Amino acid sequence: MTTQHSRYLTIETAVSGVINAVLSIIFFLIVFGRADLIPVEGNPGLVVDALPQTFMVVFMTTLVQTLLTRQRLKKGQLEALDGRGAPLPANLFLRSLVIAVLATIVAGALHTLLLPSLTPAEWPFMTALIYKGAYGALVGMAVSRLILPAALRDAARPSAAE
Repeated sequence: MTTQHSRYLTIETAVSGVINAVLSIIFFLIVFGRADLIPVEGNPGLVVDALPQTFMVVFMTTLVQTLLTRQRLKKGQLEALDGRGAPLPANLFLRSLVIAVLATIVAGALHTLLLPSLTPAEWPFMTALIYKGAYGALVGMAVSRLILPAALRDAARPSAAE
């Protein structure tokens, strides 16, 4: 991996974190309004809300960042990475869907197991708001670090243009 690749990964990961934090906060405000206390369980609750949040953050991050990276590779703005990466589908929609479904299953299980047993049944509004923003940022950054190297290797794949 070159300095250009490392810089690209760092910048795109940071941008993903900021965008996903802001979007997570906006959707938190839409779902929960300005309630004083936010329940951990129930609908709406933090556990249930983690499912669509995780799915959308992962799906859209994978879709957008892979598409932009492929375009930059095609225009010659970036050099492709050599070597083999994760065995991800070349089709962009399918890649985004598979990663998002897997991440949602894992995150849903962790939220279901951990939040109710380790935290109070209700969270103050500001605590929940900060949590949802931080969670969105961390998920977006984690998925960026997974999918960006794969996207940088896509130029070497014959069917990556899909």
